Amino acid sequence: MATPLDDVLNQDDPPALLLGNGINQYADSGNASWEDLLNRLAKRRNLILSTSELREMSNTERYDILDLAAPNESREDLKGEVRSMMELWHPSEVHARVIKWASSNQTPILSMNFDALLGEASGLEFFGVDENVYVYPFRAHFAYNQVKNVRRNFAVWHPHGFIRYKQSIRLGLVDYMGSVSRIESWIKNRRALHNYVEGKSETWPGQRSWLEAFFFNPMAVIGFGFHKDETFMRWLFLERARLHRKYPDIKRPLWYVARDSERLRHRFPFLKALGMAVVRVGSHRDIYESTAWEA
Repeated sequence: MATPLDDVLNQDDPPALLLGNGINQYADSGNASWEDLLNRLAKRRNLILSTSELREMSNTERYDILDLAAPNESREDLKGEVRSMMELWHPSEVHARVIKWASSNQTPILSMNFDALLGEASGLEFFGVDENVYVYPFRAHFAYNQVKNVRRNFAVWHPHGFIRYKQSIRLGLVDYMGSVSRIESWIKNRRALHNYVEGKSETWPGQRSWLEAFFFNPMAVIGFGFHKDETFMRWLFLERARLHRKYPDIKRPLWYVARDSERLRHRFPFLKALGMAVVRVGSHRDIYESTAWEA
């Protein structure tokens, strides 16, 4: 019997996957949520917030408070602690199932998580890069083989950074704005991306990075809460929507797969404006245990 996820994954042109922390939380294999990590960091620093204060505060704001309170010489220790906690996590069958589907269909995965669980799930090789990898490795990825075509080759990319390089981890507002600034320069400097789309140039600065898949592949967004503090990704999806509106020929489907809820229904106007087709399922099991991954 076909499931809602079948209609998304079983395409002639299989979608790239943009995965949030939902996969880690569903796997339930000792992996904490980002909120849990923040709670531990706050507890270690005696930062006490009431339930109502937490309700009104985004995760980014919580991290920024911790960052501001840290002495200048120890600010990087916060990211080091995040890395240390995540290194204790381990992959599950759910991670392996998703990797098997994506590798079989030769489609990229954009993991919004800092951990390397997807890469570890199937023994993928890490391919580093030769440009500022210590700060933010746009072109670094995990794969079975060297990627020659970002759009058409399987690989796991980490847009938010990953624990191998703690400086790459995008946690606070300053981190996200730094990413926006760099990508915006790649897009708009000498109309690089637009010239690429118009056929006036054979390349653009983001061509060998995960940005190539983000802008040009059909995509299924799964397990990604898209909360209000997702400043960086909101901006990036808006840029994709603007690009596809200006150049309809490159427009590709975009699905947002999530468990049905009142909160999700309240997000419909925004998601629709981004060009997303919302796919509602009854439970998280309907996503991660779906037979669609077996195709």
